Amino acid sequence: MTRIDDRSITIPMTITTREHILACGGKIIHHKGFVATGLQEILRAADVPKGSFYFYFKSKEEFGLALVDDYQAWFAARLRPILKDTAKPPLERLANFFLWFRDHFEQEGFIKGCPIGGLIQEMGDVNPAFREKLNYSLEGLIRFITLLL
Repeated sequence: MTRIDDRSITIPMTITTREHILACGGKIIHHKGFVATGLQEILRAADVPKGSFYFYFKSKEEFGLALVDDYQAWFAARLRPILKDTAKPPLERLANFFLWFRDHFEQEGFIKGCPIGGLIQEMGDVNPAFREKLNYSLEGLIRFITLLL
């Protein structure tokens, strides 16, 4: 809850500080890449002190791994309803899945690709923890589409 005045009126928080840091840092990393994004840049974008970052994440690597989970959850929340829509036949659901991506990337101006795919290309070869988490994410999508087909 957040205090908004001296009468102790409170409103529920819609986003936690951790989620805010992930959202702000994730936007930058999605655009510039993980290695090219500095911690200070993330802190400035999120408008939080370094201590807040380290309260939620032990390191930039831990932040990046949490970001993979965040991206995965974001996409799953949008794509799961499309892929699980049993009112439509499986091939139509698969087509709608790809149409969603096309529309999403068009809305982004085609300047950023898939954040998971970008991290796979950038971090998969150099960091075993990223490789494992990104592989798990990609394998989950493959399993879901395999079951659909």
